[in-house]
Amino acid sequence: MQKHPAWSVVLFCNEFTRGALFYTWLPLVVPHQTDVTLQWIGLCTTLQFAADAFTKLCFGFISARLHGTAWVLRGGTFLALLAAIAVLFVHQPVGLLVASLVFGIGAASVWPAALANYSDAAESQRGASVAQAFLPWMAGTGAGMLITDFMAHALPLAQILIIAAVAVDWIGSFFLHPRIVQKALSFHREWSIIQVLGRRIRAFLPPMVLQTVVIGTITPFFAPFALYALHLPPERYALFFLGIGAIAFLVLLPFGKISDKVGRLPLLTGAFVLASAGAFGLSGAQHLHAAILPAIAFATAYGAVFPVWNAFFADHVPGWMRDRAVGVLTAVEDAGTAVGPLVGGIAWNWMGAPGPFVVAGSMMAVLAIYFGWWWVIGVTWNKAIATER
Repeated sequence: MQKHPAWSVVLFCNEFTRGALFYTWLPLVVPHQTDVTLQWIGLCTTLQFAADAFTKLCFGFISARLHGTAWVLRGGTFLALLAAIAVLFVHQPVGLLVASLVFGIGAASVWPAALANYSDAAESQRGASVAQAFLPWMAGTGAGMLITDFMAHALPLAQILIIAAVAVDWIGSFFLHPRIVQKALSFHREWSIIQVLGRRIRAFLPPMVLQTVVIGTITPFFAPFALYALHLPPERYALFFLGIGAIAFLVLLPFGKISDKVGRLPLLTGAFVLASAGAFGLSGAQHLHAAILPAIAFATAYGAVFPVWNAFFADHVPGWMRDRAVGVLTAVEDAGTAVGPLVGGIAWNWMGAPGPFVVAGSMMAVLAIYFGWWWVIGVTWNKAIATER
């Protein structure tokens, strides 16, 4: 595994730019500066994630055609640079839509390449290694959202900062030396690999989708939940959200290391039990003090899930197939993230502010049962997967 710090820099800047543009700039700045509606902004964001997911799905195939991921990374981050500049300065609805689409295509190149790189560690160290990929990813997303929000009254400075971040993202890609694919395979061989990969990962598909649907179900409704259920003013909500993110960030690496020693399935089972309890606890909270412990439980659990789940997936995919597998994994997870807000919106309309958390808690309880069954009873699955190696 390449431990070059450029991986962390590129990951951080890539997600900083995405968080700044699509979680703060487009929804908060653009509607007040132009006549672009929030509905159109939502379409731009959805299209960005759809382009991101599709590109990740094709990542391994494209990398093989270009004899490795280096040129995919450099070309993708350059596209992201151009698209980010367009998002910041284009005021026409169609132009914003196209720029969002192009950004999704370009920025998608970074995460599969990084995750494949970090997953190359020995199995006994893979959980800790994968956790290292999530540290800059999570920090970048949060920093992009919050810093851009704080700079909302100094928009030119915010624009310079975002452009600088995505420029560093592109420049940093030239310092990366990802996996080299010696030769492209025939389309028939590629299709055969896809079929084999499909058999190997079919048991992973339900948790791939459900856990990211959970994130999409809850995240967009944290702010209105804090306002209407916890009665928090915006500045206290910001601190509350920062605290949740900080806890998840701090436990990433320790839980990755723990999973290398005690195993992935016990930790995944326990983490989803804790996350489910946290979500149900939040659903019943009516003031801040009642929400603190459930929020800590939820943040701790998801801080464990991110590295342990990805290391568990990597454990069951051989190195030569990992670029393709990681592309599929991240694409499916992005699809789940895109579906989540729709689920959360229906739950909110049906049950009010607690709705998204009740639905998310129920899905996480299902995941806890799924992984618990796999851990305790489903030994034959591991044997079946091992025979296909």
